[in-house]
Amino acid sequence: MKKNEHYNQNSTPQLNIVGKSFPYIQKSVQLCQAAICDNSSPQFTIVDYGCSQGANSIVAIKEILSNLKKKKPCNITNQSAIRAHEVRQEEFQLWKQQAHDDYKLFLEQRSKELKKGGVLLCVGPAYVEGHSNTVLHQNLYNAAVSVLNSEEVLNFNSSTYLRTLEELIDKNTLEQTNFEVIGADITENQQPPFYIDFKQGKITLNEYGIKYTGFVRSWSETSLINALDINRDEENKVKIIEELYKKFEKQIKTIESLKLMESYRTNSHFIILRKI
Repeated sequence: MKKNEHYNQNSTPQLNIVGKSFPYIQKSVQLCQAAICDNSSPQFTIVDYGCSQGANSIVAIKEILSNLKKKKPCNITNQSAIRAHEVRQEEFQLWKQQAHDDYKLFLEQRSKELKKGGVLLCVGPAYVEGHSNTVLHQNLYNAAVSVLNSEEVLNFNSSTYLRTLEELIDKNTLEQTNFEVIGADITENQQPPFYIDFKQGKITLNEYGIKYTGFVRSWSETSLINALDINRDEENKVKIIEELYKKFEKQIKTIESLKLMESYRTNSHFIILRKI
């Protein structure tokens, strides 16, 4: 492939075929899960042979994982993502507990793989009070409300819970999984590159909207597809998806949203653990 050519932008026919494989993926996962239970083995391997890249490859893997992962704790009302202090406390506590259980399971599996003294570096998003990307998720939720039915809106959740530093280095969790902390830090990320470029006059407002929407669509479209009513035909689903992201793009270019982008803050965690 030539440098700077974008395979993803020219491979939608293949991606549509991948989408049609979802029912078969679900059935295959169910068969594998049954085999795992029969053999009392917790291992499950997903292999990507490198025959594709980007959207075509990742969307299939995401679908496999969505069928493998534990049940979503609950749907989130009035928004599309769990954010501390911005959701109902009963919903937040359910997601917090699920995040704890998932993190503990992750550490248990890595602990089995490492020898004593082995080092594990964990890097990912983190929650810091006062920092948020609320404007992103609120615009996404507003777009969803404008084109989806009420049940679809409720099902359209971004399955992401941002853990605090305290949760990531919880003493009891680490002791139970045979790890100790060597180093732990949280850093603030810069504002999105497309927003910085827009502020500096390097791209137009329309270019900003396209880049921003492309970024959000890359991680939210699978959740949207899964939220759509199964009784919608494929043509209608495609129409709905395009309409939602057009609505989102229009909203993020408003003066109000651009002002709110100044308070857009996200963080990353860097945790170094050692097997004991």
